[in-house]
Amino acid sequence: MSIRKNLARLALLAAASTAGAGLLATPSQAAVNSAVEIRVESGRTVLVYTGSDNANQLRLSKEAGGVVVVDDSVTLTPGAGCTTFVDSTQARCSAVTEIRFNLGGGNDRATVQRTFNGEIRGGSGDDTFALSYADSGLSTLRVIGDAGARDHADYRGMSEAVDVTLGLGADDGRPAKNDADFVQVEDVTGTSFSDTLIGDLAANQIKGLGARDTMRGGAANDKIFANDGNTETQIDCDGGLGAPGTADTIVVDDRALDSRINCELTERAGVE
Repeated sequence: MSIRKNLARLALLAAASTAGAGLLATPSQAAVNSAVEIRVESGRTVLVYTGSDNANQLRLSKEAGGVVVVDDSVTLTPGAGCTTFVDSTQARCSAVTEIRFNLGGGNDRATVQRTFNGEIRGGSGDDTFALSYADSGLSTLRVIGDAGARDHADYRGMSEAVDVTLGLGADDGRPAKNDADFVQVEDVTGTSFSDTLIGDLAANQIKGLGARDTMRGGAANDKIFANDGNTETQIDCDGGLGAPGTADTIVVDDRALDSRINCELTERAGVE
C-alpha cells in the first residue's frame, strides 16, 4: 500500500511539473504601451517610436525648433529626450532631425501633419498612413507597409495635388513642393485636386476624389475608383503592364463620363 501511495504521489508531482512548464512556455503578453525616445546616430537626432500591439491611432506634428509632438491612443512611455505632454498618451521630443516609426501589430492609423525626414513602417496589421502636410517644407519620408498586410496611403487631407507612383523611386508627394517621399503600400487615395496615382505589381486599389485625375494600375487585378463626378484625365487599369488573364475593375458613377483603357470589369456606385 505504501508503495502504491508513493507512486501515486510521484505521478501527481510529475503532472504538476508538466503543467507548470506549460505555463512558463506561454508567449509573453502583447505590448500594450507605445514608446518614444531620442537616439543620436552618426550626428543625427533620431526620434524612435515603437508602437503597441493594439490598433493605435497616432498623430504626428511638429513645433518650432525641431520639437515633435506624438499623440497616441494608448499610453506612451517617454524615453531619453521626450517628456509626457498633456496626458499619458502624448509626448514632446526635442531637437528631432529624423524620425523612425514602427507602428507594431494591429490595424493602425498614423496621421502625419507636417513634413519629416525618416521612415514610418507598418506592422502586421492593415495600416493607414494619412499624409496631410500643412507646412511648405520638403518631405523626404519613407512610408512602408507590411508585406503580409493590406496598407493604405490616404492623401485626402492634403491642400494641394499629389503625384504618387507606388514602390518606384523617392518622388512621391506634392510636386509643387518637390517632395521626395517613397511610398510602398497596396492602396492609395488622392486629394480633391488633380492627382497622378499609379500602382505597382501588386493588386492595388486606387481612388481619385475630385478634379481630373490620372490613374493607372499595374500588372495584377487592380480596382480603380473614378466615381467622383468628374471626367478624369486618364484611366488605364493596367498601365501597360497587364498580363493575360488579369481582371481589372473600374468603379464609375451614374454619369460614367470617363473613357478607360484595359479595364475588364465595370461597377457602378454613387458619387463620392
